[in-house]
Amino acid sequence: MHAKKIIALLVSAVVCYVLVTNTTKIRKNPRVTRPLRRSLRKQERSLTEAEQERCSAEIAALESLNLDFTIAKMLSGTSLAVMRGSDIVSGMLLSSGTWEHSETVKAFQAYDRLMQQKAKGTCAQPPCVDKVFLDIGTNLGTWSFYAALQGMHTVSVEGSPPNFALLQLSKCLNPLLAPRINLIHAFVSEGSEHCLIMCDLSNQGDIMLNCQDHEWTEPELTAHREMLRVKEGRRNVLLKPTVTRRLDDVIAEALAAHPNFPNVFRGMKIDI
Repeated sequence: MHAKKIIALLVSAVVCYVLVTNTTKIRKNPRVTRPLRRSLRKQERSLTEAEQERCSAEIAALESLNLDFTIAKMLSGTSLAVMRGSDIVSGMLLSSGTWEHSETVKAFQAYDRLMQQKAKGTCAQPPCVDKVFLDIGTNLGTWSFYAALQGMHTVSVEGSPPNFALLQLSKCLNPLLAPRINLIHAFVSEGSEHCLIMCDLSNQGDIMLNCQDHEWTEPELTAHREMLRVKEGRRNVLLKPTVTRRLDDVIAEALAAHPNFPNVFRGMKIDI
């Protein structure tokens, strides 16, 4: 019995050695790691010279934020500007060309069936055409650009400065859809609140808001920054004051700025 235990331990040691050795070889072998990196970015593409010229203002805005960005080819045929790095949504778009695709399609199909039932088959055109889709918390625009592809106008509300800058470039990259997409840079709440935008500069897609009933003062900003540094060990954090807006005010602004938009809302997605 004692000899069997010794043999078992020796076998386990050999297996562990082989696993560790092979793992080290794989990590150090560029022929293995490079295809893996490419597979994680198989939907990535570069900007064309024409796009760089046409979208120079949007590109400059992203560069002013020191944002490392690239372009993802969506399975729907559109192109979206995304972040490089640790942003989850950007990573999924670069690897698969889609985000929440099945949920998006099912949502629009369900609403179309409902509208057809209400119209009792008398619609002269698909229910989604010439309607407005309200996208609160647009993120990188997957829902908004899909809605625009379906023939809808969109009111796309996004408060994150990096995400909004990426959305502006995405709109420029899709000139046929651009007239249907209205981007509004705002955080939405039930009222007007003074908030502090917080995000780690290593992952600017992950935004948090800290709100209070009065405007943030410089001493309060300094104290909050020190608290993050001491208690959470976060040194590289963006802190930017902002004011939230009521949803009704945002919608009114969108419709006033685009009189060609029909005043009929087909649906709304909220993700904030």
